[in-house]
Amino acid sequence: MFLELAKGTALLLALCFLHGANIRAWKEWPRLGQLLSGLLFGGVCLLGMLSPLVLSPGVIFDARSVVLGMAGLFGGPVVAGTAAAMAAAGRLWIGGAGAMVGVLVIVLSTLLGLAYRAARAQGRLDVRPVTLLIFGLVLHLGVLGLFQWLAPDVTQRINATLALPMLLVFTPATAVLGMLLHDVEDRQATDQALKDSSARLRAIATALPDVLLVLDAEGRYVDVLSSNDAPLLAPAAQLRGRRLHELLPAAQADPLLALIRKTLRTGQTESFVYQMQTLSGLRHFEGRARPLGTVVNGQATVVFLARDISERVEAESALRESELRFRSLLRDIPSISVQGYRQDGTTTYWNKASEALYGYSEQEALGKSLLDLVIPAEMQAAVHESMQAMFTQGTPIPPGELRLRHKDGSPVDVFSSHTRIEVPGQAPELFCIDIDISGRKAAEEE
Repeated sequence: MFLELAKGTALLLALCFLHGANIRAWKEWPRLGQLLSGLLFGGVCLLGMLSPLVLSPGVIFDARSVVLGMAGLFGGPVVAGTAAAMAAAGRLWIGGAGAMVGVLVIVLSTLLGLAYRAARAQGRLDVRPVTLLIFGLVLHLGVLGLFQWLAPDVTQRINATLALPMLLVFTPATAVLGMLLHDVEDRQATDQALKDSSARLRAIATALPDVLLVLDAEGRYVDVLSSNDAPLLAPAAQLRGRRLHELLPAAQADPLLALIRKTLRTGQTESFVYQMQTLSGLRHFEGRARPLGTVVNGQATVVFLARDISERVEAESALRESELRFRSLLRDIPSISVQGYRQDGTTTYWNKASEALYGYSEQEALGKSLLDLVIPAEMQAAVHESMQAMFTQGTPIPPGELRLRHKDGSPVDVFSSHTRIEVPGQAPELFCIDIDISGRKAAEEE
């Protein structure tokens, strides 16, 4: 008896694998996949009924209750309805004294499976092993209840010889099939989640103006994501699978490969500024690499974000050239003294007029504190406070007449004004512009 019932459960394992294959094959056409799953569940029911346990003429036993219960739970109305229709048609075709009870078993199993599905959707039930065992027990107690409608002698024989073996075999079979189908469901959900996540990340990556690369420890392009090919060495399709040293001179490839390996070794984000000949010409990039945490073909990988900074580099270069012209222009003006200094007062610029006005040569002044060079001791605290306010808050120092100090200690009368200059990549500087008014002051005093 146990052996005959166990044979029916063997079909359930085949059903599980076939159902998983069907879902994967037709995931792009879910409605068609559901219909085929219904045919699959129904086909397994028919196979079971063609080789059943025959207790008396017209009274047969097989695993259709398990199959249809799981079809309702995991397949839904379309799958369960298709399978139930096939099973009912098959049972009526076989006929016999137990045909109507057999159809009722089909209806009961299908409805209980769908009810379980609805309760699960509402969060009232889960699909853990214990819950599946309870469902299997309830289902087959209901089946045994329907068997009581058979002829009394058949019912007596069922209760005496079949009831216990059926509960002991089909109840755990229901739980096992449920767990296997749940695993198939989980894998399908995981695959879909990964697919959706990959699609979102790819869409985000291609929407960014930056180039996103996945490179392995050998410098091989694993993946290339870019909104267009302009910032790339070559079209993306031609880069995948090739190594940096196949595409770049060693002088360029070596530092990039060293950055990748350092990133993998330290586990930290590493950055690198470089220039490269791309499909749109010579461009400057700032690259940032971070371990990706995945292995491809046995090689650890990094994600490398390359940002085109060509415009910034050109702007900075233009500013540096402008600054150089500015400093060169002021250097030889004889009547205007110009000094540049940082927030701590360190002198960074000293033109020839400053040499003549204050007595310090450029070599003597650069690197020294402007306060110590030309500001009298009684003024230093107030001047320092004004300097800090202009550096930190942008509060301008009002232009005006000041009496400063020559190298020899003699007073120097000037009309002084200030301006704040910032060059990208450098600390801000203040420039003090002094005009000698000593002659006018002397005339006024006379």
